Amino acid sequence: MLHQSANPSDLKSYLAEIRSAELVRFALAFGVLFFFLLWTYQAVQDTQAYRYYLDEMLVKPSAALIRLIGENETLRAEGYRLAWDGGRLSVLTGCDGADAMMLLLAALMASSLPWRSRLIGSLTGIGLVYALNLARIVSLYFAYRHDRGLFELAHGLLGPLAVIGAILLFVLAFRNLHEPAATA
Repeated sequence: MLHQSANPSDLKSYLAEIRSAELVRFALAFGVLFFFLLWTYQAVQDTQAYRYYLDEMLVKPSAALIRLIGENETLRAEGYRLAWDGGRLSVLTGCDGADAMMLLLAALMASSLPWRSRLIGSLTGIGLVYALNLARIVSLYFAYRHDRGLFELAHGLLGPLAVIGAILLFVLAFRNLHEPAATA
């Protein structure tokens, strides 16, 4: 329960207490939701649906995009691998964009947005994360083929930071566009 100020005219202090309570509620809801999504993700990793997602929805489209760019005519999708004459690159757990999707979903579902806005934001955001992850896989292929040092930097630091930064910007922009107007 919020503490009411002894001075009823101290609206600023009262609003600060409300914001603090909302922040605590958001942090707790985000933590619980993220843990649940992570637990669910761990449970589905050995399923046919997950293999389908990796093989058919990530690796094959990535190979098609790389071939469209015209980089490697021998490139082919082999299950969870991008393979070419002389090499291959595996798309494994952790490279699938699921962690980014879980962050996005937990942030939007824990927000105080109306449920319809949360659903729209989640669906739009998942599409954004999927597209960003495809771009990340394609760029990692090029880095791997042309500069292994850049691959390590892009794989371990730059790619994840770019995706997380994009998610943060998306959630903030979406929230600002869809948050109900505060009543005075």
